[in-house]
Amino acid sequence: MGDNAITSYGKKANYNKLAATYNRRLPQLLSNIVTKTEKITAYCIPPLQIHYHTQIARVNNHDKGFEIMNNCTKCRLCANVCPEDNIVFDVNEKPQFQNRCQRCMACIQHCPMKAIDHKGNCGHRP
Repeated sequence: MGDNAITSYGKKANYNKLAATYNRRLPQLLSNIVTKTEKITAYCIPPLQIHYHTQIARVNNHDKGFEIMNNCTKCRLCANVCPEDNIVFDVNEKPQFQNRCQRCMACIQHCPMKAIDHKGNCGHRP
C-alpha cells in the first residue's frame, strides 16, 4: 500500500479484494492501450470511481479526524512537509489544521514522534 493509506491499516481484506479486481482486469486494459482499440477511460473500475468521488467530496472535512498526541515536540516538520500549507501553529505552539487537507498523510508519515493520529487508525503503525 502507498504511504497515504496509513488510515487503512488493519483493513487488508478490503485492499486484497480490490487488488484482485484490478489485477484481473489489468491484462485487458494493457492490451487495449498497446493496440489502441479502446479509450483508457472505458475501463475505469466502478468501485474505484465511486470511492474516488465519495472521498473527494469529504476532502475539506478530512482533517477533522486528526489528533495531536501529547508527545508532540512542536518541531514543525508536519507543517513543513504539508503540500497544502494546511498546518499552522497556534499561540500555544499546537498544530492546527486549516481544512485544506488533500489526504497525502505526509504529516503522519514524517512525524518523528508519531504524534499525529487519524481517527485512532495510526497508533499501531510500524
